Amino acid sequence: MIRFLTTDATLSDGLFQMELKEPCNCYVGLLEFHLPMINQRANNENTVDITCDQIDSSFDNPKRLLKRLCFDKVDDKDYYNHWEAKTIQFHKVDSTENYLTFRLSRTLGKKSIKFARSIENPQIFYTLAIKPITDKHDSWN
Repeated sequence: MIRFLTTDATLSDGLFQMELKEPCNCYVGLLEFHLPMINQRANNENTVDITCDQIDSSFDNPKRLLKRLCFDKVDDKDYYNHWEAKTIQFHKVDSTENYLTFRLSRTLGKKSIKFARSIENPQIFYTLAIKPITDKHDSWN
């Protein structure tokens, strides 16, 4: 069973959180992500990494990367970069905390995220898929 959680969050120093009703022993995957314009003039590198502190660190994912998003350069009148998943990549979460903490940083170059001057209060919009660990894959039934 998959539950979809959509939320918006104010981004502060590349950090945002999602409150949960109870500790999460589950798999989490990113379905869509909307970020205020982050275009750089000198460098068209608009790739960002989203990490989650509660994702289990593993040999394959030591930095707890949820997703690396490659945004295209948006038009001057477009204020948000959009990304939507074609397939869901789930990551194991095993936490005793009632929230998920996400960190956003540039993949290359300067790590801090700078928004367009017209954006005073940067908000992001995202949708997550959360699947309990007890669920079996359909192919295993």
